[in-house]
Order: sequence, then C-alpha cells, then structure tokens
Amino acid sequence: LLSWAKELADAGTKFILLGIKLDLSEKRVVKFDEAKELAEKERILYLEASAKDGTGVNTLFMEAAGLAIGVETEKAKAKE
Repeated sequence: LLSWAKELADAGTKFILLGIKLDLSEKRVVKFDEAKELAEKERILYLEASAKDGTGVNTLFMEAAGLAIGVETEKAKAKE
C-alpha cells in the first residue's frame, strides 16, 4: 500500500480494500484473487460491491461501521 496508508495503519487506522462496480465484471481489470491476495498480505479486509445493483453494499456498511466502533465482525475475524 501507499506509504501514507502504512503510516496510518501503524497508528491503528483500519482499512477496507474495496472493489467497486461489481456489476461490470466483464470490464474487470484487477482479478478477485489478486485483490484478495493484496488484502491478506496487508492484513486488511477486502470487499466487493456494486452501487448500481446493491450487491455487497449492506456488507460494506456493516463492516465499516464495525471498524468505526471497534466491533469485530465475522468477515473481519476471518481475515486474521
């Protein structure tokens, strides 16, 4: 990740790596496995979502809210 993100992570900031426009899978540039591998390497949560059709949006908000208030969700636990 970018150096500024690493500095923030070292200070305790939590991140979610988000793949967007999930509804446009035929135009995908970064493969799911590549993004997931990066997220695992950096020990951050990886999610995918589509605002257009709503896929993954509720999960994204629940995960972000959990990180914000310090509640570890099942997805967050699974990444560890």
